[in-house]
Amino acid sequence: MTIPSAGSRKIRIGSEEFRWRVRDRATYCQGIAVSNQTIAIETSPPRGQTLHLTLPALRCDNWLFHPGYVVTPADVARWIPLAIERGWKPNQPEPTFRLKLTEADLDGQHLHRPTIE
Repeated sequence: MTIPSAGSRKIRIGSEEFRWRVRDRATYCQGIAVSNQTIAIETSPPRGQTLHLTLPALRCDNWLFHPGYVVTPADVARWIPLAIERGWKPNQPEPTFRLKLTEADLDGQHLHRPTIE
């Protein structure tokens, strides 16, 4: 399964280029803060296994104004080698690789606490 190119961003890790994407809108479960944020990553052009990361944090745009995590390109650059180390094979034609990140995999400075006025 490939991720849509619209809304995806490119990143280069070593000599390999990847595309990554966070959904443009929260799913219903993400919106009501019962499901964590997810991100999809694949090689560019797609030629292998897609990576589906689940973060141990909510989206910033959840509807209940709980603290959320802002995903940055620096995060993605850290998570790609981590996923490969944990078994992701980006150049192998296999089913989607699903990986749940831990609190230690996140950068605490990107936790966003919304303000309510």
